[in-house]
Amino acid sequence: MKQIITALLWISCLSVYGQYQAPSGPWVESAESLGALITGEGLKEHLSILASDEFEGRETGQPGQRLAAEYIAKVFEGYGMPRVVGDSSYFQKIAFTAEGWNRIALVLNGESYRHLW
Repeated sequence: MKQIITALLWISCLSVYGQYQAPSGPWVESAESLGALITGEGLKEHLSILASDEFEGRETGQPGQRLAAEYIAKVFEGYGMPRVVGDSSYFQKIAFTAEGWNRIALVLNGESYRHLW
């Protein structure tokens, strides 16, 4: 009985696997052609640029982050990467609330400690 159940399980697994179809369509071809543009030297160049002092640390909501985002958008455009559907930009608008480190505090046994000052 165990052998019959095992055989039926194998048959059902193989029949499901046999129905698999690899993804296809224009987005797959686009991804493959864009993937061919990625090289180790290219990545090293882009990372060196993004890590440079010009981008001021890239903290979210700060000017350096905006510069980095513009740089990445220009690289995408240079590769011919399609923009977000229904939009003429690579950027998505999201709500963001910034918190400063100077507002972080810890109280331990009734004594207050502040972060970095």
